[in-house]
Amino acid sequence: MEPKIITSRQNPYIKQLAKLRKRSEQVKQGMFLIEGEHLLHMGIEANIVLTILTTDPKLYKDGIEVIQVSEEVIAKLSSLSSKPNVIGVAKFPQLELKTTDRFLYLDDVQDPGNVGTLIRSALAFGFDGVFASPKSASFYNEKTLLAAQGANFKIPCLTLTIDELLATYKNTHTFIASAINKRAKTLEQIKVNPPLIVILGNEGQGISKQLLNQSDEVLYLPMKEIDSLNVASAGSIILYNFRK
Repeated sequence: MEPKIITSRQNPYIKQLAKLRKRSEQVKQGMFLIEGEHLLHMGIEANIVLTILTTDPKLYKDGIEVIQVSEEVIAKLSSLSSKPNVIGVAKFPQLELKTTDRFLYLDDVQDPGNVGTLIRSALAFGFDGVFASPKSASFYNEKTLLAAQGANFKIPCLTLTIDELLATYKNTHTFIASAINKRAKTLEQIKVNPPLIVILGNEGQGISKQLLNQSDEVLYLPMKEIDSLNVASAGSIILYNFRK
């Protein structure tokens, strides 16, 4: 069967897909866009790709709907400076929390590159899931996807408010916050066994007062020559320390 062909940027279906650049539309439609062959193949392996839009339909024979589109359509949908020849329409992964020993919570981490890097580190170091506050960058922002490199297709990623986090896990998990205050200890001084939740805060403001006050342990990373690392670098070091 010959693939469907769409050449106009004004096509209603394309205009609807273009809305998926916004987080609110991703949540509303339960879908997001995957750009480029590498991430698309990872999405196909995760069984989340619904439709493939490509300028070269002969490349794709995965039993998934393929739509041949023009370069102009790709340009309308893509956020990348170097436009790919393929974009996938994907549904949110439905991954269950199989174990609950180690979680990462992102408290208003707003840079999508940081969120993606931390998702990738959480997966690499054996964490069971990543939670994020509603004001954190979307798990499916195009920059988050690039930084995560498919990790968010393999590890459960859920949005939770602080109140939801506390109500669900405060009585069962040790909360470990990354911050500098009078309570702060070095990694070497903190001896905690799972179940635990590592909490990382906003790039500028840090962890909210409410969550910091509810944390069982506070840790910091002693440094030389510089004042701080960005949240992705510091967070990855902390996640490695509490790895499975």
